Amino acid sequence: MTHTDPIIELEQAIKDAGTQTRFADKSGFSQAYISAVIRKERPPSERLLSYLGLKAVIVRNGDAK
Repeated sequence: MTHTDPIIELEQAIKDAGTQTRFADKSGFSQAYISAVIRKERPPSERLLSYLGLKAVIVRNGDAK
């Protein structure tokens, strides 16, 4: 299994777009939401993860009782 940090992926997508505003316009997310995700004030939504080509997976560590 590969672990990918969605914030790193988002930062790269923003860099590729040129600015947060351009990324927001292109992706359909608000710039305020994108900024909040980057600052870790809001978690990335499943829709944003999907847009970045990612999906959330929950993994159990050890024996959970």
